[in-house]
Amino acid sequence: MGNLSQRFGFEKSVVRVGNGYFRPLTDAARRWVCQASFRYDSDGERFNVLYELRDGRFAYVAYNGCYRTTVKSYLFWRREIWIGIVPSQAELVPPNDAVKLLTRWQCVIPEHLDRFLAVEPPTADKPSPARKLEHWSGKGHLTRQARRQAHEVQPLDAVRELIEIAIPCILQVRVWSADAGKREYTWMSRGDDFCWQAFGALLFRRYPVDPNCWWGDTNDIPPASIGLHEFPWKPGETDLVDALRQLQCLLEPMLVVLYHSFPLTSSDIPSTAESQAAFEGVIAALPDFESKVRRLKSATAALQSKIEQLDDSALKGKTLNQPSDKAIAVYRLWFALGQKQEDIAKSFEVRYGHLMDQGTVSKYLKQVRAWVEAGNILPPEEQSTVKPKIHANSPAIDLGANITGRTPRQRGRKTKED
Repeated sequence: MGNLSQRFGFEKSVVRVGNGYFRPLTDAARRWVCQASFRYDSDGERFNVLYELRDGRFAYVAYNGCYRTTVKSYLFWRREIWIGIVPSQAELVPPNDAVKLLTRWQCVIPEHLDRFLAVEPPTADKPSPARKLEHWSGKGHLTRQARRQAHEVQPLDAVRELIEIAIPCILQVRVWSADAGKREYTWMSRGDDFCWQAFGALLFRRYPVDPNCWWGDTNDIPPASIGLHEFPWKPGETDLVDALRQLQCLLEPMLVVLYHSFPLTSSDIPSTAESQAAFEGVIAALPDFESKVRRLKSATAALQSKIEQLDDSALKGKTLNQPSDKAIAVYRLWFALGQKQEDIAKSFEVRYGHLMDQGTVSKYLKQVRAWVEAGNILPPEEQSTVKPKIHANSPAIDLGANITGRTPRQRGRKTKED
């Protein structure tokens, strides 16, 4: 068939071609399908599809594990479509090979392809000289908008996440470095490089700015989005900002060439030689990459230590309120018995007659400890409003119920016989 009248469910997905991609339903002018069956029915069907793209090129795609299923359309009637496994990679074929493929499938050759029927395969064009890696810098290929807005993000947490992702990237480049000169970079070698894609996405992520929550000058127009290095870091945190910027400058061209998907119509699609140069560039940049990650890690640790010191100073300077009498009673009981918090809760309930649980005991102990560590002195136990529970008078219980209404003195005392 030479048109796109029959739709397949798997054609809605994007198909990769080298370092580019295309969408079958929008980027293809026509396509031819050859259906084949596997040995076992459980393996489904195989569809070999040849797409003629709108720019005149041909892409060959093989969809495996296809089967027919029934879906419900928006008009409330059911129809059957084919769904299958979307391939990870397609293949561009020259026009003469496309004609041979159509002949093998016994398809009608379109008139505009007749000239390729008896034509010898064209000689390969001389490859154009490889472009420098700087060609892919500063074009925003890796820029992605974050879902959360800038005022909802803790930038220090994002930097910690970036460091966590950078460590497996470094370990992976060390493995590549051990095989330097022996390994060629192809799209097949990218199956285990998800950490690099995650690292690039976080390093170049942009966070949208809400004008109502902008922390900058109110007389100025806030930007639409900011990067991780553009958050309101303090002047003493320049090492962290510089490390982020240097990582972006160092790795951007290599990450774009190796991991970014271009539309097939883009002129920035790297060649095989350029991809190999980027792969070797990552290996050569390993020492600088490690040093900048170390610098970023040390700057983050110094900033975290500074924040903790400020928190401690604020806590010490804060005026503490005296804990409640119940909290002080729990602390005294814990100090005297030295039991676990669960046992302290039970002992407190027996001694004072108040229900208590482990969480409340923990909260009370923290309050009293902070009060004592601040240099305060616990009040005398006699001033506490929480008194131990008075146990019942066992002799009065032995007298039984006061049916006559007399006082204990009128009822007499127990005798030896009693």
